Amino acid sequence: MKKLVLSLATFAILVLAFAPAFVSCSSTTTTVQGVAYTSLATIGNAVNAAEQGYMDLIVKGTISTNSLASEAKAYNQFQGDFGIAVSLVSGSTTNAAPPSLLAEGNAFVSSIAALSTSTNK
Repeated sequence: MKKLVLSLATFAILVLAFAPAFVSCSSTTTTVQGVAYTSLATIGNAVNAAEQGYMDLIVKGTISTNSLASEAKAYNQFQGDFGIAVSLVSGSTTNAAPPSLLAEGNAFVSSIAALSTSTNK
């Protein structure tokens, strides 16, 4: 599970790091809105996968539930912010995915990855 979470986090970071390069390409099929949707989908999927992996570890008893309340709060905050970002991007062809949301999602995935390394022994 740790490898899965870390792989998703790495993938999300790489996609987000290279997203600006795709915007500057002269391709007519790549738009700011398309890149924004791809960025949002990537970070949204990474956050959801991290949350699911975290819950799986809790159910299996692999990690403690001490941080469950704070992680649930962070996950819910991200989901609210994510919904707002999708609304903003869908309402304009020039709005990019907010960097603060991408950073928030990466921070969440990283915190889950850190928690998944701590086990009940």
